[in-house]
Amino acid sequence: MTIQKTSSRKPSAKAATKRATTPRKTAKKSEQSIDIAAVGKWSFLVGVGLAILLGIIPPGVLNSEVTQWVVYLLMLLGLVGGVLFITKSEENSFILLAVGLAFSSSALGSVPQLGNYLAGMANALSFFLGFAVIGIVARNVVGWFTR
Repeated sequence: MTIQKTSSRKPSAKAATKRATTPRKTAKKSEQSIDIAAVGKWSFLVGVGLAILLGIIPPGVLNSEVTQWVVYLLMLLGLVGGVLFITKSEENSFILLAVGLAFSSSALGSVPQLGNYLAGMANALSFFLGFAVIGIVARNVVGWFTR
């Protein structure tokens, strides 16, 4: 059994003040900065949800102008999500997933009674994921030239 000797020396007022102010400074700094990973995550999640909603809605129900703006929004969210959310270690499996969904989306149309909805969702998701893949490719190309 060892007994540790404690010091009866009190810390100076300057050291105590420095420790008390340091966490506040870092807290203010983190409150002001934008969390890029969170932006990527939320853009990806919103894009997936929007693609599913767009796929569920039957063609012709939405105004063509609204559909066009939703498609532009899916493109933007896919690019942002691909660049900011998909990590280097996930790239290969994500690209394989996007290609597999694009090839299999037409097969879902043959499911009785739900086929049109499943195929619509898969087509909208493959559109969204295709732009996420374009974002990944663009990030890699920029990375090659900035090394």
